[in-house]
Amino acid sequence: SGTIDDATVTITAHGVIHDSLDAGSYRDTVSIAGEGLQSGVLPISLVVSYAPNAAVSPPSIALGSSMDTASFRLTNVGHGDMIWKIPRPATWLRVFPDSGVLKTRPDTVVKVQVDRAGLRPGTYNAPASVGWKMPGVFSNPSVPVSVSMVIPTVPQLATSSATISFP
Repeated sequence: SGTIDDATVTITAHGVIHDSLDAGSYRDTVSIAGEGLQSGVLPISLVVSYAPNAAVSPPSIALGSSMDTASFRLTNVGHGDMIWKIPRPATWLRVFPDSGVLKTRPDTVVKVQVDRAGLRPGTYNAPASVGWKMPGVFSNPSVPVSVSMVIPTVPQLATSSATISFP
């Protein structure tokens, strides 16, 4: 639908562009006719641009003191190809895959794995960050994923006597 006011033509698209057109440039023509107007055909162009956008689920992973692996789902909830990467957030944490490309709406499972060897008792937190960009566009948005684990204190055996005898 549209209106004509002086020499300006306004065309309104009702909800179809966002869900049905891929990002890009579109060209077509519009026929104009009306009572008291000279009929004509006007060329029109439309540029549709969307950006990818990442979402993670769950946004945090608590491995506790016994689990060594877990996973989260990374989804491109925006439009267009999303090139993503997760820099290694801590020496004790591996993420795989750590990069990739997601089309609009698909998702991928990202696994996290901890290496507890050589770590002292305590709670460890790693604020991982999924960064992404759209091909040809410079921006560095990111979405956080926090990973935590616990290294428990090892109990020490104590005796009350310097010698122990067995019957």
